[in-house]
Amino acid sequence: PKATIGGEGVELYCEDVLSPLRIADSVAESSFQPSDFDFSSLADGGAKGGSKMQFTRNKRFFIKQLSDEDQARFLSLSSSYVEYINGNANSLLIRFYYHFRRSADRKDYVVMNSWMPSEPLCEMYDLKGAADDKMMLKNSVKVPQTHKRFYMLHWLMAESVCSDYGVPKERTQYRDGKREALREQFMLEEKDRTKLLKDVETDVGFLRKSEVMDYSLLIGVI
Repeated sequence: PKATIGGEGVELYCEDVLSPLRIADSVAESSFQPSDFDFSSLADGGAKGGSKMQFTRNKRFFIKQLSDEDQARFLSLSSSYVEYINGNANSLLIRFYYHFRRSADRKDYVVMNSWMPSEPLCEMYDLKGAADDKMMLKNSVKVPQTHKRFYMLHWLMAESVCSDYGVPKERTQYRDGKREALREQFMLEEKDRTKLLKDVETDVGFLRKSEVMDYSLLIGVI
């Protein structure tokens, strides 16, 4: 099967299971015309894996390039994932609408929905329930994803003694954002908290059963 995304012809995977999701959520191929998205806008998303990604202009969807490992994993899980989504309407898992190979670079991609509102966010967090929690937005400004590497010895030495000497501002912003994300608390009504915990627990149960471990809870604050 083929489709046109960003003005380019692409080869579709998993259409037998993904097309019903698009129909259920009224997602049309026309949502991905060049005026909404083009591949030249793909950029490093800031994750450690280095995958390229980009939102559509209306922020409803985003397109992400898959690594070879992610590609193989998605192919093996697509049927059970759709079966789970169809049986759990309250799932907070991202919805995958297209899985395709781009002819121009022979790379594999997915199209996903965004749960975030269209209005600007004040803060956004990427939470893993561990020391790898991080802040993505602060005061509506993107926090630079400046990772510490083993070969940056001067950074390692400075931070080991609680010093910022020689450490660039982008790195300190990222580090401080991680610390803030780890200790941040979000206030909810009791009924909303109960429902959220139940939905998250159900989703995590599916991911554990599927032996998927690298996932996050994204939280946006308006």
